Amino acid sequence: MAKKDRLNNTLRVRLDTLLAHAGRLIGWVGVIFWGALGVYGISEALSGQAQGSVDGVMGTICLILAALHGFLIFSASGIRDLIQDFRLYSAALAKDSQKSIVRLAETMNLPLERVLERLQKMCKRGYFNGYLDYKEQCLSFPAVSAAEKKVVFCPGCGARNTIARAGDVCRYCGAPLSKPQD
Repeated sequence: MAKKDRLNNTLRVRLDTLLAHAGRLIGWVGVIFWGALGVYGISEALSGQAQGSVDGVMGTICLILAALHGFLIFSASGIRDLIQDFRLYSAALAKDSQKSIVRLAETMNLPLERVLERLQKMCKRGYFNGYLDYKEQCLSFPAVSAAEKKVVFCPGCGARNTIARAGDVCRYCGAPLSKPQD
């Protein structure tokens, strides 16, 4: 697996979480700020107290900017929801040695199509270092040779874990694991 592909899934999820929170915050500030200015400008123009037609045009522009910030909130919320689903899906998949998508859909009590769509988005964003195998209806991961795998003990719970690279997490408690040096 290329070094570029080894970027830790946890870091990607954490970065997306941070971006989603920032996007929602910036979105709400923009909606409130631009929305208030837009409503003020339009109300001034409609009441006849405007200094010309500029107040109405500026009010409209401000409302458009508020709507764009609303879209930012919507997008950030979608990423936040995807991350929440990733955490649920990865916990369920960790218990399934076959990584069956059908079994995941049954466990989550969701339609198979919805689970497939969400898994596609997760793989595309790099949350999983795998791909969807539609023929076998499972989530597949690139093979790692036995020589690349090492047994380590979790510093958090003491559980024995087999890992392929530093940055993996304990499958029991989620604590970061480091690969021992050869």
